[in-house]
Amino acid sequence: MGLESKEAIRRAERMLKGAYLGLKQFESGTGEEKYIGIYNAVSFGRNLTFALQKATSEDTEFKEWYEDRVQVLKEDPVCRHMKNLRNDMEKEGETGVSNYASFSGNPAELQREVPPWADSIFVGDEWGGSGFSVETGDGDEVKFYMEFENADIESGLYFSNLENEEYSYNNPSDAEDDLKYYLKILAELIRDAKAEFVGDE
Repeated sequence: MGLESKEAIRRAERMLKGAYLGLKQFESGTGEEKYIGIYNAVSFGRNLTFALQKATSEDTEFKEWYEDRVQVLKEDPVCRHMKNLRNDMEKEGETGVSNYASFSGNPAELQREVPPWADSIFVGDEWGGSGFSVETGDGDEVKFYMEFENADIESGLYFSNLENEEYSYNNPSDAEDDLKYYLKILAELIRDAKAEFVGDE
């Protein structure tokens, strides 16, 4: 095992940490902050594979191991989608997500939870959030996200172009779950690489 391969694994491990920070940003963010979280998660995830791939030219043993493992990523619909999504985000500025929302109950319940100076209420906006908005003096709209306590609201985001026959608009896989799954696969890849080539150092 060459030094180049060991360093590649260490770089990939740092990329994994960056991807998880992107996931955390997605989970805690509101509005377009969620886009930034997705972008960071999938970009760092892709850079992780680039770091490992670079080392294959230096180490035949590592190359054989990596080519077997990367085939699993290519065959997995979620992992394949994340790779394509990263390219679309880089080249086209695509968000890659669509929103879903459902609300049951009395709309008056929503009105009672927002401040009297709110101009409008939104449920499940393009980023999957809910809350109220206020119009500024120059005609702009400022959104305030919140959790409605007395309303049955289900909303979120899903990857609209994810090719998986199990998913549909009526039963979408939440984007957060797909991101967690993707990073779990990458974490297992790094774990196995360290066990195989780095050991206990």
